[in-house]
Amino acid sequence: LFSKTLLLIAGSVYIFNYVLKGYLAEIFRFDPSAIVNSFEYWRFFTYPFATGTMEGVLLFALTFYVISPKLEDVLRKNYYPVLISLLIVFQSILFTLIYLFFGIDLAVSGMEGISLFVLTLYILLRPNEKVGFLNFPIVSTTVFSFIIFFVWAGLKYYNIFVNQAPVSEAAVGVAVFGIASGSLIYLQIRLIQKFIKKRLQHSHSDVKIPKQEEQLSFAMMSQSKVKKYYQEQDVLNEEEDDILLSNDPEENEQMLNDILDKINIHGKDSITMPEQKFLKEYSKTLQ
Repeated sequence: LFSKTLLLIAGSVYIFNYVLKGYLAEIFRFDPSAIVNSFEYWRFFTYPFATGTMEGVLLFALTFYVISPKLEDVLRKNYYPVLISLLIVFQSILFTLIYLFFGIDLAVSGMEGISLFVLTLYILLRPNEKVGFLNFPIVSTTVFSFIIFFVWAGLKYYNIFVNQAPVSEAAVGVAVFGIASGSLIYLQIRLIQKFIKKRLQHSHSDVKIPKQEEQLSFAMMSQSKVKKYYQEQDVLNEEEDDILLSNDPEENEQMLNDILDKINIHGKDSITMPEQKFLKEYSKTLQ
């Protein structure tokens, strides 16, 4: 998994940096003034591997060990690393522009902003999914994520007001960036789902469900697709009772959202025959 691999690599760098007494952190951290004045462009990409505050490291470790692998399963596995990489670069470009136009030097070390992005997006996408961690009681994603957030915020408060650490504008900046970017990505996903729902209202599902008795043309369909079709037909026959519309509208709405999430992330070809039949039945209720 990308999440566990990134966590392992970053953790190794953090340990190595500790041995070198912070030498790597100074080289890797994001520093807009160094980028603009000294042309140290590698800082756009290396700051996640610069050891930050204790609370930032804890936030990163818990998020990428427990929550990030789950979000990686929801999103495309090849898409998720690209998304995280783009966010890392986008955050550094944004903070550089803030420095150029407003003179605010937002120096960043670690993955606090990206970790808050992961927490925010997964809370919004799967608020009621259960999460287990070590021997602690199993709780919902929302509860677990808020526990992580408040532990991070509590340690941040302790460092500022008890240890008299300087108040960092970058801490506020990465928090706003992480929460805002997670919310915006979620809204984008939901807007795409609403667009698909509108298409269902004006026509039946774009996916045509062939009848069992129809003759399939081997000239138009590969052998593997034929095999997949009949396998899905068997599943349809076995699970037909499970895919009928529920009497509870909320259950139907949740089922629809799950299927639309799947189409949005993995494409229309990823949905099964039972899911296709559900979409067809649901579309009839919208007419």
